[in-house]
Amino acid sequence: MTQETDVRPRTCSSQHAQTAVETDEATKPGNAKSGIVKKLWARMGIEVPMMVLAMKGALLSIICLAAYQADAWAREYTTLGYLTAVISILAMAILPQAKFIQCMVLSLFFTCLGAAVALLEIQCTVAARQNTTPSAAGETTSASSSGSQQAVAYKSASAVAGVFLFLTIYTANSLRAYRPQMALPLGQYSIFTIVTSTYAAQFPNMEQG
Repeated sequence: MTQETDVRPRTCSSQHAQTAVETDEATKPGNAKSGIVKKLWARMGIEVPMMVLAMKGALLSIICLAAYQADAWAREYTTLGYLTAVISILAMAILPQAKFIQCMVLSLFFTCLGAAVALLEIQCTVAARQNTTPSAAGETTSASSSGSQQAVAYKSASAVAGVFLFLTIYTANSLRAYRPQMALPLGQYSIFTIVTSTYAAQFPNMEQG
């Protein structure tokens, strides 16, 4: 009995000493701040896999915006360089491997198709502009009528661009409704057609287009 009574007070005193040390560590300013940060982090519900997934999705756009700081990149894409970051976000790098490969193949196909349709649209608008401009066909016009002729040429080119824009966007939305998995690649295709339709009527020839 004497041994048991001797052991119990020692264990109680050691527990009190341990709790005292823990309370002293918790009352330190650095530990108090870390405790607040941990509580806020736990309230937001952000975990490590979620942070890795978010960083993986933002990596492509960061690379595109960083490359836009180079002079060669800026001269090539001029004021449309931000579209590279937008299209990289639509690539959806956060998808699983099989879906990402499917999305990448469809994106490549529709991007090439959008570039081809954009060149066809520019060719048609340039042809419409040249056919409605007498000076392009070798005819001479007076200075007073040159402005009206240019306005007519611009209107005809804009009409052609508008027809292309309507047809391409209508087709893209129809395919998006028919095949929902093509929504993101068709979004990239729509970016090509919308930007091309905006500037196509301003090009006097294919060299500038």
